[in-house]
Amino acid sequence: MVKIVSLITKMDTAGSLIKWKTFIFYLMVVNYMFFYGVPFSNMADASQAASNQEKWSNMTLVERHPLSSWYQRSHWHGNNKPGATHSPQRRLTPLSFYKLVYSFQVKEDTQPGTIVGNVEAGEHSKGSTNTFFVLEDDGEGLFLLSHLSGDFLLSRSLDYETQRLYILTVVVKHGDLGASRVRVYFNVLDVNDNLPVFRLDSYSVSVPEDSPVGTCFLSLNVSDADDGMNGEVDIEVTAEDGDTTFLVNPDGALCLNIELDRESSSDYRLTVQATDRALSISRRLTATARVVINVDDINDNMPSFTSAGSVTIPEDTALQAVVMVIQAVDVDSGSNGDVVYTLEDTSVSVFSINRTNGRLYLQQPLDREQLDTLTVTVTATDRGSPPLASSMNLAVHVEDANDHNPEFTHNYYSLALREDTPRGTSLLQLRALDGDIGFNGQVWYYKLSQGHKKDNGSNGQVQ
Repeated sequence: MVKIVSLITKMDTAGSLIKWKTFIFYLMVVNYMFFYGVPFSNMADASQAASNQEKWSNMTLVERHPLSSWYQRSHWHGNNKPGATHSPQRRLTPLSFYKLVYSFQVKEDTQPGTIVGNVEAGEHSKGSTNTFFVLEDDGEGLFLLSHLSGDFLLSRSLDYETQRLYILTVVVKHGDLGASRVRVYFNVLDVNDNLPVFRLDSYSVSVPEDSPVGTCFLSLNVSDADDGMNGEVDIEVTAEDGDTTFLVNPDGALCLNIELDRESSSDYRLTVQATDRALSISRRLTATARVVINVDDINDNMPSFTSAGSVTIPEDTALQAVVMVIQAVDVDSGSNGDVVYTLEDTSVSVFSINRTNGRLYLQQPLDREQLDTLTVTVTATDRGSPPLASSMNLAVHVEDANDHNPEFTHNYYSLALREDTPRGTSLLQLRALDGDIGFNGQVWYYKLSQGHKKDNGSNGQVQ
């Protein structure tokens, strides 16, 4: 062939057309030799050096599947008999596979020992037998080839997530005659054999109670090693009591669905469930994770007074005595719920108050006769930021004490009597006043005669 090419080139060194025809002819010859059988002695020697591996025979697979000796992990080594030569004049009859390429699909859960493919080649002559060999194998014996039938047998378990495609080169020969080769592809098909996986088994997160509805605060980061629909995941909140405060959006984030109120519920304990989308509902796989949500307090509640709005005290109460204890509560937490007390217009106030415990003290003497009811404005303020406050008017009723003597309207009385005035005649109406009230202000009159006191009633009449 080299001589022919050289001769044609010399015939017209200047003719580009002849050169092009020569190149095409050369490619056709090489293609014919490669696909339709030529001595493989040179190629086989290189293959033998690259893959010097022992043939497998009489194997036992998964301890329960004895394999016949014709399932071999063998490589085509060519003709390696000592002294074997190939005559350049020897023409080999083409031996070809039925297909230009073979492609098989194998589910990853296929049991070892299963026949997963077959290659076939045309018979060389009537009654002759073909022999199949593996020339290249990136599965390292995962697919065992029968020399006689061309069947492939799965030798061990597959895993789609580890490797999805295997490529083998298979050679068929007949005795010492020509050989052909073909590519064989094994495509591993995914099955739903992996659970969804949460990044964590449990999550803990804090959310301000004034977060608006729709706020997303936790990305759950769920993955599934499977492919396609088997690897797509739906996440939902599962609540036994039907609580709908939270939901999971399409991006896998936990979001607020209803307004929060820490004073109603300060924390939530949820279970979130991830389910893949396998077409067969019965084959769908699920996983769960726990989520603890703590609601952070904000200062959204004012102090509320719980003590009475009025009190009664004697007017003779001692100074610095505790009049009453003012009480107010704030349902917020922390500093938002701490309350301090103050009085309005303290410069003229009769009272003072302890800022922390709310004790109200008397600072000035009381006089019911001047003022029988005092009104005090008490303010309760929390320590939040900004602080919130509420006020109430406390009515202090002063209870009378018997601190006033009766007093006559006149210090001196004088009258003249007729000698014949009958006994029992009313001669004079005396009047005495008492600044106190009630029994303390009622006046009784007595007549003193020679050191003796005689009750004269309450009308003040002198007879």
